Amino acid sequence: MEKSNAPQKDLVDKVLTNEYIKLEELQTPGDFNVDEFLVSKRYLGLDGLEETLYRKCEELNDELLQYISNNYQKFVSMGTKMHQATEKIQTLLSQVDRLKQELQNLNSLSLEKQNSLQLSLEEKKKLNQQLAECTDLQTLKDNLELLASIKCNRGLWFTTLREANLLCEKYEHIPWVSNVKTELKTFQKTASL
Repeated sequence: MEKSNAPQKDLVDKVLTNEYIKLEELQTPGDFNVDEFLVSKRYLGLDGLEETLYRKCEELNDELLQYISNNYQKFVSMGTKMHQATEKIQTLLSQVDRLKQELQNLNSLSLEKQNSLQLSLEEKKKLNQQLAECTDLQTLKDNLELLASIKCNRGLWFTTLREANLLCEKYEHIPWVSNVKTELKTFQKTASL
């Protein structure tokens, strides 16, 4: 076997020249699979792997510090903006709470008005019923006066008598109408003679 005169690289030389651990593998985006990485470097040894990872950690720390240093003003500005946004949110939340309270007050007022309106409508309905009753009773009174003033042989007289009888039946619960019934019976007797 021929020996080459080129110096052979030992494991330490390979590690130091990144032949064994390629730093690009650590920088690839996406999921980093620790098991695959360790299996591919199994011949390196624990000390070599530890030293390489330690150097990579230092580089990342330096890179992060450099990034923060380069973008310090942006970080400070972002913090200020976040604080201002928090203040705006608090202001908006207090306004929302105030609006909720106003809505609750308006709902309560609306319910009160609705109840008041309902009572007014019921009262109006009762008044309309009483008005209709009074109108019917006035019509009954007018019919009685008409029956007394005209002769019983006319068609109007019989129509008036029929209407008066219907009104008496409708309002028989009123004492005055009970007295009118006797008058109507007298008119009916007169008509049959």
